[in-house]
Amino acid sequence: MKTTCEVCGRELGFFERSLKIEQTRLGLSYKTLCSDCHRSILLAVDKIEAMVAQVEHDLKDLVHHYRYAATDINILIFLAVKAIFSNEPQFFQADNILNTTFFPEEVKEVKTRFDYLVQIAYKILREGFLPVLGRYGLESFDAFYGYMTRDSLYFNQIRSNCGVDGDIVYTDLYVCPAGLVFFDTRHGFGRTLFVSKDRTIRYELSHTGATYDLTILRQQFRGTGQHPEILFNRKDLRNELVKKLEQYNKEKTTRIESELKNLIENLNVEIEKNLRNLHPDEELEAIPLDSVLVSIIKTLFEEDIDQEFIKEAPEGLLEMIIERCYPVNFERSGLAEIGDIKDYINDECRFITDFNASFGSSEPSEAFAFLTPRAYMIELIDSKHTYMQA
Repeated sequence: MKTTCEVCGRELGFFERSLKIEQTRLGLSYKTLCSDCHRSILLAVDKIEAMVAQVEHDLKDLVHHYRYAATDINILIFLAVKAIFSNEPQFFQADNILNTTFFPEEVKEVKTRFDYLVQIAYKILREGFLPVLGRYGLESFDAFYGYMTRDSLYFNQIRSNCGVDGDIVYTDLYVCPAGLVFFDTRHGFGRTLFVSKDRTIRYELSHTGATYDLTILRQQFRGTGQHPEILFNRKDLRNELVKKLEQYNKEKTTRIESELKNLIENLNVEIEKNLRNLHPDEELEAIPLDSVLVSIIKTLFEEDIDQEFIKEAPEGLLEMIIERCYPVNFERSGLAEIGDIKDYINDECRFITDFNASFGSSEPSEAFAFLTPRAYMIELIDSKHTYMQA
């Protein structure tokens, strides 16, 4: 009985040993392979596993304290695309070993670069992050393909300042909720711009001759310090990117507002307890603003929200708490506008760190203090024991 290779169809010689491969997650199952096809398939598997390892490494660098099971699918897709651009720059060739190995039937069809990118990203995540795909209902290729093509954009051979020295080069650009991945296919060099889930993308538009520019604000490329600049020769392409960025911003703003509302409600439960300790016999609305500030700072500190975050209030957290929960106390403070609170804290109040304190017979330990003209708090950092006075 003649034995033929399942991949190439070549008849195996009488003394030639047939080889097997079983890779369930990657969808590979062959019982009869010639040595050449066996070697080629193993090479493709090794390439996928190398990219899985890179995604895992980049994930640990990008998301500190990440939990495998809770990983955001958009971040994984973002990192998978980065790994593909870095390791397999010719991924869009129909005869690329990854495409011929994992999608032998599909390579006969006419495909876009984006199609090939989605195929390989799926194999990377299925091999290394199958439980995450399952949590999002994306175990099947059709489901994954629909999600990635619906929620992402791919631009082929536009221009951007992602060159090695920050120069303008022709580049492919992948855009998703987790960020942008730029790749100079000619020189094999890429750059990424990660956008965290609680940050919107700000940009500005300009137009010079037949060039339509979009410049990302607030973030720079690592290494050059330049704001990413994307240049299109067609306005409709730039409009497509603008529309997608606005979609991401709207989704993030809605989620952030919901999370912020829940956070403020939970924090205010503790803030009110602190205010009752300071002013047990007064109505909440009659308590001075200084005591409200001390109670808020104490609560934020005990919830392990960074002190610089408390002091700078980059998203207006402290102001939001006062505006939403203590508007009457603010009105009685004499400050004109809610934004004046930050100036009041900087000018009239003091954050004191790097000192030791003790309460009663306890040994002195590292402490943190916040002082206003009419109230103050001192908290021992290790024990969280607090002294407040108004």
